[in-house]
Amino acid sequence: MQKTASLSPGSAVGVRSTGTLGALLRDWLPRQRWFAGKDRPLNDLRLLSMTELYPGCLHLLVQTGQSGVPSPGGTPPPGDCYQLLLGIQEHLSPRLGRALIGRVEEGALAGLTVHDALQDPRSAHLLLERLRHPGPLGPLSFESDPSARVPAGWHPGCWRPSSRTRRWSTATRSS
Repeated sequence: MQKTASLSPGSAVGVRSTGTLGALLRDWLPRQRWFAGKDRPLNDLRLLSMTELYPGCLHLLVQTGQSGVPSPGGTPPPGDCYQLLLGIQEHLSPRLGRALIGRVEEGALAGLTVHDALQDPRSAHLLLERLRHPGPLGPLSFESDPSARVPAGWHPGCWRPSSRTRRWSTATRSS
């Protein structure tokens, strides 16, 4: 059975409420190559939803807020929203050392080690299978691009990006 903490956008609670996970993510996110706001400090992080995809793997939807140069009207720049796949376990395997985000000291995940689940071949393989077989998973819905197919037997080590890379699919949160 899927365990989900889903919050309406208007009542989003800061990731701080999950203990030290918020501080770990504030430090880790700006170091990721795909993070849009590398040049601005990350001063706000809100958890919009958290879903257990399977034991030891969480899907988080977080919204970030950053300080920066206000727009001409004086309003601060809008935040960005990210989907994160986090692995959680008591002890991280040495082969996943580069995926380490940190150890949670407080909150619901206290005592567990958190890592980037996409760096874990098992988690990445399970995600690729979800992309091959679209459909709902708790409050999430996996949808495929009909013009792109994820071949059977693919695993994280066999895919190489190219100029012809297609968007396979997306996971969205159901309302």
